[in-house]
Amino acid sequence: MEYQAIVSVGKIFGPRKRNPYNIDTLFQVLGEFLSVFSKESLIARKRRISANADEWLPQFMEHVYVPDLEDIRALQRLSRPHRKTYETQWKQVRDEHVAHSAMVEPNARWEMFQKTRISDLEELLGFLNQLHAALWRMYYDGQRPILELPPTCSVKDLVATKLGDLRQSRTQDHIVAETRKCMFLITEATKSLPPGYKRSGRWG
Repeated sequence: MEYQAIVSVGKIFGPRKRNPYNIDTLFQVLGEFLSVFSKESLIARKRRISANADEWLPQFMEHVYVPDLEDIRALQRLSRPHRKTYETQWKQVRDEHVAHSAMVEPNARWEMFQKTRISDLEELLGFLNQLHAALWRMYYDGQRPILELPPTCSVKDLVATKLGDLRQSRTQDHIVAETRKCMFLITEATKSLPPGYKRSGRWG
């Protein structure tokens, strides 16, 4: 999971030449297709998901915010400190330790990780969750794109919640739901193994 987190952060904040669908691409697409956030597009989306949309849409649309290019640029500026975190702390780890099979001397590997701060990585991931939520609200609810602190959540409580009751729109709920589904499949697969089966220790 640690390796996958580092690789994923690299795909998001790494240079576009190597990662063509990075965060810069996201902001570019948002700026080029602002029409998807227009009032007309939002009305069409609401009508597709609500049979009685015309009964409440007029009042709802009175408070809708239509973003402009400066809103997108403001979000992009907020992403820059987190790109710096990746480039100064995690890029070398990703390039030389995680993404390649070349041997790295223990001392060199230790020096790489000495530059990193888990708290900075947590802030980076928190920003991505905030950005996702802001874009979701802007697209589905016509709200101004503001990064808000996510509500506190307990993994223990999310695990105890029925899958059908987890909010698929919230990243934390979605991650827990998908992990639980995966673990269920693994558990069911082990039940189908023949009695006395012993794993060989090799994949295959």
